[in-house]
Amino acid sequence: MLKYFFFIKIIIAFIYSSLSLADEHETSNENNYTHISQRENSKQNQHDYFYSDELLSIYNFNYIMPITYSANVNNSIETSSFEYPNSDIEYRPEQLDFNFSNVEIKYQLSLLLLTYKGNGWRLYTYYEQLSFWQAYDRDNSSPFREINYNPGIFIHTEGIKLSNNRVINFNLGLDHESNGQGPLLSRSWNRVIGSANLWINRNDHLQIALWYRLEDKKDDNPDLVNYVGIGEFSYVNTTDIITFKINVGGNWIRGHPYGELNLGFRFNEKKDTVNANLFFQLYVGYAESLIDYNHSISRIGMGIVLN
Repeated sequence: MLKYFFFIKIIIAFIYSSLSLADEHETSNENNYTHISQRENSKQNQHDYFYSDELLSIYNFNYIMPITYSANVNNSIETSSFEYPNSDIEYRPEQLDFNFSNVEIKYQLSLLLLTYKGNGWRLYTYYEQLSFWQAYDRDNSSPFREINYNPGIFIHTEGIKLSNNRVINFNLGLDHESNGQGPLLSRSWNRVIGSANLWINRNDHLQIALWYRLEDKKDDNPDLVNYVGIGEFSYVNTTDIITFKINVGGNWIRGHPYGELNLGFRFNEKKDTVNANLFFQLYVGYAESLIDYNHSISRIGMGIVLN
């Protein structure tokens, strides 16, 4: 458990420094609001703190890491129980052994669609796809070890201004996540997700998300919540050069936490000139993917992230 606590230390340090810097900035110049330029202040109650006014935009990180390394790749996977309809044939859970490489390609696609504009709220739909590709395992035809498909929909409210020019808004939505496998290796779930988003200033954003898993008629992974937990905490810090994001979640009560650290480095300060930036990721814990939800992973990777 001690290896997970460095994530907590990083969060506390960044939040403390962000709050301190924000307070100092507001004290020295109260009229210079760090999240909204003076030109946009008149629109604050209408349009601020929505994800995007564009029809199609980036939702989460879109990245490809050509090289990732995991010291403990999941080579022993338990199958799901399965019974063919109108048949006496039934499969019981069993362990399947593999010989996956510790080095693989990991990439994520994440898109956001503005579906409807309401008065003080927006309806968004999104699609995320997370892939793990054993591209360098040519002896086994370079298979995709796992692909997770994650469509969803949510309502996003306009910001409510708090003290010190901080703003909070809320999301409420539904999503589905599955790995598209056949009955024996199938993993999936549906959930209701609610989140609160606190904007400390233009560079710092905190999010607390809570979810409730919906019951499935056929449950491929009934103990999933024992590992993914019921929520996640995220913190994002963005400057002209560096984007820092950390996610912490899992079921800490049962001893199944996870933490993900993402670092993006721009090649220069002109955001509009370069669309691809250097990207590093560190993942420690459970639930990195659906097939690995009950397996603890330690992974480090490097690649490119799109703006």
